[in-house]
Amino acid sequence: IAVNKYEIMFNHVNFTYPNTRKKVLRDITFKITPGEKVCIVGRNGAGKSTIIKLLCGIYQPDCGTIEINGVNINDISIDSMKKIRSVVFQDYYRYYSTIRENVSYSDIEQMFNDDRIKETLMRSQADDFVVGLQSKFETHLGNIEDDGVDLSSGQWQKLAIARAVFPKSSFIILDEPTA
Repeated sequence: IAVNKYEIMFNHVNFTYPNTRKKVLRDITFKITPGEKVCIVGRNGAGKSTIIKLLCGIYQPDCGTIEINGVNINDISIDSMKKIRSVVFQDYYRYYSTIRENVSYSDIEQMFNDDRIKETLMRSQADDFVVGLQSKFETHLGNIEDDGVDLSSGQWQKLAIARAVFPKSSFIILDEPTA
């Protein structure tokens, strides 16, 4: 799919977790148009994260289809999907490496593009704490290195969001962005 604007369509999607009988999702149908911002709200266990994992191709629906611009996501290559969307899961990973590496793992070819890293940190509101670090982008995170700095949960989350913003995907999915 070689366009910048994407329409997402869930068509009568059902989903049941393996080894259970309880349907988590029943006949879910909705469309997200280009430029639209969507928030899915519901109780714990209502299926919000399941919808995200289905959209990412981590789970397969029992029936129904998920399409991007009319193409079933099962027919879109993993590399193409990585260019189309970025995701921050509620259990994002904390990489004990440098700020630079944490941000650029999503687009390694741009790892030394300082302007892009700076812009990304600003967009994800992570620049507020990075400017106060002595080694800025080269600051080691975590406790593996002697000079490593640990971050608050909110700061780690901002870095996870920066990692999702960095590759300039067409859309970004935030699973529990306020966790």
